Amino acid sequence: MQLPADDATTLALWYHLNSGVWSNVEAYVDSVYELHNKTILDPESISLVPAGRTPLGETIEARRSCRKFAQRTMPFDKLGRIFHSAYGITGLRHENGSSWATWGRATPSAGGLYPLELYAAIRKTDTVPDGVYHYNPIEQRLERLTCCAVSDINRCLVFPDFVENANIVLMISGAFGETLKKYGPRGYRYVMLEAGHCAQNLCLLAVESGLATVCLGGFNDRAINKTLGFDVQKEAVLYFMGIGFAA
Repeated sequence: MQLPADDATTLALWYHLNSGVWSNVEAYVDSVYELHNKTILDPESISLVPAGRTPLGETIEARRSCRKFAQRTMPFDKLGRIFHSAYGITGLRHENGSSWATWGRATPSAGGLYPLELYAAIRKTDTVPDGVYHYNPIEQRLERLTCCAVSDINRCLVFPDFVENANIVLMISGAFGETLKKYGPRGYRYVMLEAGHCAQNLCLLAVESGLATVCLGGFNDRAINKTLGFDVQKEAVLYFMGIGFAA
């Protein structure tokens, strides 16, 4: 089947749907592959040594992936900080001095379109009943989904054991439409980059809050999109994260 090069939506969706979870078991065995490291022979190379320490620098250095979480209850205030730091509203911005304004957020976004949505399977937290929720950043609230349960979300992961006791199993989805409309096929890259920005915000906030995270790309796309009731022509899950207390 041939696709027109200027058909941004179809090109992006075809790539997305055909780059699902890799079934090669060896891909998950660390010893099979070597770490990438590129060195250029340069007799005048310059040595870089970090000068001094800062709170942010220490937070970055402390970030690690956690694959075993403890059975602990998460305080409600940590829950609120997590979602706000990931994709919350940080202020109203006026672009280029014009009257057009957009809600600024903690994550950079191509064109200020903010195409991401956050969903979470939440359990063992103060105040919030166990269940699956959508985060509404404009109204700063969690909206309960009735279409699925926490166990349904875990079954969509390749390695659900990694998040067995995580208080939050976060899903970052992307609504591609407006970004592709504005930027063409490259808009797909921008949505994916934004998901990475959002995840890194969470990783650093977790360290600062005494929490641990694990970022997961190993999930069944068809299963999770069906579980959440998505029309994949409009929205699809891009990223999973586990958040909780390290065991």
